[in-house]
Amino acid sequence: MDYICFIDGITSCGFSTPGQEAIYEFTPTTTGTHNLQITAAAGVFIDYFYKVAGTCDETGWTCIGDLNSVATVSFGPLTAGTTYWILLDSETATAISHTWQINCPAPPPLACGETSDPYCYSTANTLEAVSTNICPNASSDIITLTFLQGVVEDTYDELYVYSGATGTSSDPQVPLTNYSINSYYGTAGDLTGLTVTAINPGDCVSVYVNTDDLVNCSDSVYNPIIFSVACPACPDLSSAAPMVEITNSTCSTVGGTPSGGSINAPATPCPSGSSIQYSLTNNGMDWSASSPAYDQDGPAQTVYTRCLCGLDGSTASPASSLATVPGTCPVPALHLVLPTLALAIMTSLPIMRL
Repeated sequence: MDYICFIDGITSCGFSTPGQEAIYEFTPTTTGTHNLQITAAAGVFIDYFYKVAGTCDETGWTCIGDLNSVATVSFGPLTAGTTYWILLDSETATAISHTWQINCPAPPPLACGETSDPYCYSTANTLEAVSTNICPNASSDIITLTFLQGVVEDTYDELYVYSGATGTSSDPQVPLTNYSINSYYGTAGDLTGLTVTAINPGDCVSVYVNTDDLVNCSDSVYNPIIFSVACPACPDLSSAAPMVEITNSTCSTVGGTPSGGSINAPATPCPSGSSIQYSLTNNGMDWSASSPAYDQDGPAQTVYTRCLCGLDGSTASPASSLATVPGTCPVPALHLVLPTLALAIMTSLPIMRL
C-alpha cells in the first residue's frame, strides 16, 4: 500500500464504500488493456478503482469492479510510463482481506532480428504468455529463438514454445492451431543458451510459461526471460543449378572395356545456405546428395542437378542437366579370305595336217 487518503463517497461502481480505503501506485511498462486478478478473497465486496496519479481526492476515479471472490477483470487501456493509482475501498467497515495482482498485457509481437523485453512470470497457475505470434518475414523463413537469460522453477514451471501456421486461438491451452515444439526446463531451470527452431518454414511461434501457484520469478529472484528472434531465409535460388562435371569413359584396346568415366560435383558451388543434389530422372523422387555412378559402357545417362535450401526441403532451384557420352572400344580388323578357284580348261584343237 502506497497511500491512505481517507476518501469516502466514491460510488462509481454503484455501491457505497464506508470502509477505509487503500491506494496503490502502479506504472505500466506496456501500453494496453491490463487485468486485475483476485487470487484470494474473504467473500466480502471490495470496490476497485483507478485513475492517473495526481490529486488524492474523490474525483476522476474509474470503476474496475466490485469483487468478492477469485476473479479477473480487464481495465484500461493504460499508457506505458504513466503512473496510476489503484484504489481499494470496502463496502463494509469491518476488516477484510483480498489478495490481488495486476497482469500486464502481452507485448506486441516481436519481429525478426528483435530481442524480447525481460519477462518475469507470476504464480498465476496457468499458461502465461511471454510473447505470442512471432512470425517470419516470408513463408520460406524459419524462426529460431535463442534464450539469452531466464530461469524457471525446475520440474514445475515449464517453458512452452508453440509452432503453427496461424496465431492464437480462443483456447488459451492451445495457443496455436498446430502443436507445441516441446516444453523446456533448460539446465536445471536455467534457460540461458537454449535455442528453439520452428517446426516448419513460415510457422509463427509463441512462448509461454506453464506456472504453478507456488514459485514465481520475482519472489525467487530469478533472472527474467529474455530471448532473441532470428529468421534465416533461403538464398536466392531463382537461377538454374550449376551443371555437373563429366569425364567420359574411353577405350583403346581391341575387345576391351571402356573405363575412366566419372560424374563429379559442379565446379561452381550452390549459393551459401543450399546444397547440390543429383538425379537421373528429375521426377522429384530420387534426388540425392551423392552423385550417381558413371555407366562406363553405356547407355548414356542424363544427370540433373539442383540446389536445395538448407532450411526448407521444398525450396530448390531450377534443374540443370548434362548427358554422358560413354566411350567405345575398337573392334578387331576384318580380314576377307577368298577361296582359290582352280579352273581346268581343256581345249581340244583339231589336228591340222600340212
